[in-house]
Amino acid sequence: MAHEHDECDAETWKKMSGMGLAWRVSASAVGFFGWLAFFILWLAFYAGDYSVWENIAVIIMSLLGLLALLASVWIPFGIRFADQTDKKMNGGEWASCLAGVAWLAFLVIWLMQYAGDYDIYQNIAVFIVSVLVFGGISAAASAVAKARAH
Repeated sequence: MAHEHDECDAETWKKMSGMGLAWRVSASAVGFFGWLAFFILWLAFYAGDYSVWENIAVIIMSLLGLLALLASVWIPFGIRFADQTDKKMNGGEWASCLAGVAWLAFLVIWLMQYAGDYDIYQNIAVFIVSVLVFGGISAAASAVAKARAH
């Protein structure tokens, strides 16, 4: 059963193609396979020299690099293609994004510098507390922004 948004009409497809859809798809595929090659090479040749925690941090950082590449490729496309009426991010959304980036930075620093000094259960506890803290910050920022908007 076809849904209203499952198909792309000729006008929309022409607009998307004129905005560089082909190179974005290619860049995404190359970025993904490049990351996969890095991941395999890391595991095969370098991971043994590092602790489990440091290896997790390296993988998170490499995924963040891939995400940054994909975001830089696709966000401009989405902005140009999207309807521009009332689509600006409010302060709460910016604060939530910032809290997410801060949480990932905290996680990478924790894994690289401190996680090796603690056992698995203590590291899981730190992870859970960090999710709760940064999630609370994000939720509070969104709530404040919504309260100010009304």
